[in-house]
Amino acid sequence: MKMHGRISATETEDVSLPNALTEVAIQACTDELRKTSAFLSAAASRMEDIGRAYGHEHLADRQPGFDHSGELIVLGPAASATDTDHRHGKPR
Repeated sequence: MKMHGRISATETEDVSLPNALTEVAIQACTDELRKTSAFLSAAASRMEDIGRAYGHEHLADRQPGFDHSGELIVLGPAASATDTDHRHGKPR
């Protein structure tokens, strides 16, 4: 799976840090899309169970076969986008 995006960073923002995207395009086969969908649904359920303490989790940690894909990370509403630079194996 490949992910492409356009950043909305201003000239003063550091583009090496996570920035808001104005667009995301996912290039994937049907199997990858179904696994991604299952991951997102399960992440939403965990987020409901954990509440505000839900941090983030990585697709590659939850679904086999995504180790060499673009990094898809689900962030909880209170999580910081700058704390997602490594894989954990568990949501924080």
